[in-house]
Amino acid sequence: MVCKQSGRGAVGGVRGRTLAGLLGSLLTVAAVSGCGTGGEAASRATSVPPVTLPSLTRVTTAAQASASPFTEAFESVDELFAERDAYERLMQACTARYGYEFVPHDTYRPREQFFDLAQPYGPVDLATVRELGYHDPASLQGPPPAPMWEGSPTPARILVGRGEEVTLPSGAKLPDGGCDAESVRALGGERPQEAVELAGRVFVAADKDPQWGRAVRAWSDCMRAKGHRFTSSVEAVERYRSRPGRPSAEEKAVAVADVECKDSTREVDTLVAVLATHEAATIADHRDAFAEYARWRAKQSQRVRAVLASTPPPVRRYWLDAAGARTTAPPRAQ
Repeated sequence: MVCKQSGRGAVGGVRGRTLAGLLGSLLTVAAVSGCGTGGEAASRATSVPPVTLPSLTRVTTAAQASASPFTEAFESVDELFAERDAYERLMQACTARYGYEFVPHDTYRPREQFFDLAQPYGPVDLATVRELGYHDPASLQGPPPAPMWEGSPTPARILVGRGEEVTLPSGAKLPDGGCDAESVRALGGERPQEAVELAGRVFVAADKDPQWGRAVRAWSDCMRAKGHRFTSSVEAVERYRSRPGRPSAEEKAVAVADVECKDSTREVDTLVAVLATHEAATIADHRDAFAEYARWRAKQSQRVRAVLASTPPPVRRYWLDAAGARTTAPPRAQ
C-alpha cells in the first residue's frame, strides 16, 4: 500500500535508546511517509496525573511489562502479518487480471509491528537471567520473517496506476490508483492516522516525564554501585545480546545485577505505570480518534479474515525454512 498506509508502499528507523526511539515506530512511520494529519486533536495537550509509589504493581514477567492500553488499541504483530498477507493476496488477484504476477518493488516496506512495549525495560525475570543472561529465546522472538519474491517487480502502472504504459488485455481498465488502491479499499480503506500520531506523541511525552528520568537514573546509580556502568537496561541488552553462543559469566552477572536493581529501585514498575498513565489519559482525552480507529480496525479485521479464507496467496512469494528449503508458509522468527 502506498503513503497513507504508513510504510506499505508496493512501489515504493533508526531505533535509539530513548523511549520514543525504542517504541516510536508509531511516531516515525507517519513522518517518514508524509502522511500525518497534523490535526487539532493531535496537537492538544493531554493532562497526565502523577504516578504514586503505593499504586505501583510489581512487574516480574515480560507479559506484564508489555501490557498497556495501547496494546489493546492497536494491532498485534500477528494481526499486522495477517493484514499484510491479505493485502498481498488481493494484489495478486488484481495484477493477475491484467496478465501479471504480483512482485513488489524493493521499496515495499510493510509494517511488522507498532511497538515492542517490553523492549525498553529489558529483562525482569531473575531466574531466567541467571541461566540465560540477555539471551532468552522468548525475548528474541519477533514477527514472522519478511517473505522473498521471485521474478521482476510488477510494473508500477499496474501497481499504482501511474508510470510507464503497459499493454493491457483488450477492454481492460485499471482501477483508480492501480491494484494498490483497489486492495486497500477492499480491506476497509486507509488506516486512520490521528490515533497513530497521538500514540507517537505519548512516547515522547512519557520519555520527558520527570518520573521516567528519575527511575532510570536510580537504576543506573544502583548498577554503578555494583560495578557496572550503563545509562539504561537497553544499553546492557544491546551490548550482550548480539554476542553469539552461550551467555558468558560476565553477561549473566550484569543481567542479574540489572534485574536486582530494577527490583530494588522499582524502575520497571515505575516506567510501566508512567507509560500506561500517559496512554490512558490520551485515550480518554481523544475518545473520538480512538473510537474511529477501533471501528476501522474491526471492519478491516473482518475483511482480512474473509480474504485469507477465500483468496490464494501470491504465486511468487516464498520463505526459507530452518533447513533452507523453500516454503509457502512463514516460519516464526527466532
